[in-house]
Amino acid sequence: MEAHRDPENGDCEESKVFCPFRLFGCETTEEMKRSERRQHDENLVVFHLGLLPSFVLRLRDQLGFFVSEIKPLREGVAVMGRLKSTVSQLVSQVTAVVRENGSIQDELHDLRSRLMHVEDTLVEPDSVPTGQHGSLAAQYQQITNVLDDVKRAISNMQGQFANHEFLLTEANQAIHEQNNEIVWLKRQDERNRELLRRLQAKVDSMEEATRTTNLPPVAALSSNRDQEPYSFDGVLLWRISNVSAKIYDSFNEPEKSYYSPPFYTSRQGYKMCARIYLNGDGTGKGTHISLFFVLMRGEYDPLLRWPFRQKVTFMLLDQNNVEHVIDAFRPDPNSSSFHRPRRETNIASGCPLFFPLTELNKHAYIKDEVMFIKVIVDCSDL
Repeated sequence: MEAHRDPENGDCEESKVFCPFRLFGCETTEEMKRSERRQHDENLVVFHLGLLPSFVLRLRDQLGFFVSEIKPLREGVAVMGRLKSTVSQLVSQVTAVVRENGSIQDELHDLRSRLMHVEDTLVEPDSVPTGQHGSLAAQYQQITNVLDDVKRAISNMQGQFANHEFLLTEANQAIHEQNNEIVWLKRQDERNRELLRRLQAKVDSMEEATRTTNLPPVAALSSNRDQEPYSFDGVLLWRISNVSAKIYDSFNEPEKSYYSPPFYTSRQGYKMCARIYLNGDGTGKGTHISLFFVLMRGEYDPLLRWPFRQKVTFMLLDQNNVEHVIDAFRPDPNSSSFHRPRRETNIASGCPLFFPLTELNKHAYIKDEVMFIKVIVDCSDL
């Protein structure tokens, strides 16, 4: 009974549903009975389709805004690079200062030794004999020279200390500026994170809207669901009859598609089916046969590994066994098409350009109005 009254997939005529295009701008926001919803869709089909281009343009503008907002993050990375270079230079300068201070200390120690030696050699003038006054004058000249050396050394040291003080002041200022830039980067990072959260929420909302509008019709699902499972080994051999008539119908109804019987990877495994557009879909519309893989909601889903990761191979069989058409893909684990189904089916995923319509008659792909499609799911690691 709950499935009968389900707003999305149920078939109760008294159940009330929303117009799925309200997310794109339809002004009808109240709930409608299913018969009213069908009448609403028929009357406003052109209006609904006209809403999609404007929605896409708005989305493009919004994404452009998000991208421009993320630009400061890249600038922040460049600033961090410059900060790293500046800090490296400061470390080198401070290291040089430490070395120079060590040299200055050695030079001071040498001068101190020389002055002590001069002090030890000094004698009182009265105690020097008259004949040795010349020697005394030479001694004082030597002392004067030593003192001049000391003065020059002290002057040089004062200049070096002044230079070191300037370097340290400059380093402190640079560190202060870097701290301010780091604070700015942290704030910018918080803004970027918030922006990414809003963007992710927007993408989730769009994905849900797309999921709602791209779900297969209830009648097609019911027909598909009621069929007996084809196999339990991950292999589907799908016989499509009346192919010419179905291709003709697909030309007259561009969205026309057909579902295969369900098949499983094992009796308690993944439930799956195939979906084919004989006149193409998406990039293959009007030029190719489009073939897709569909994950269905199964009885044993709670026990299975998600997302679905098994390799899928498609084949269009040449009934003369000359040249089969083969294509394959591996599921993208980030795509919602391969997550655990929350509805009757996930969004189909596969090969929109599976086979060109112009080459259908080159081999026996259609024989006696019958076509065979084979789908193989790799079950080797299950």
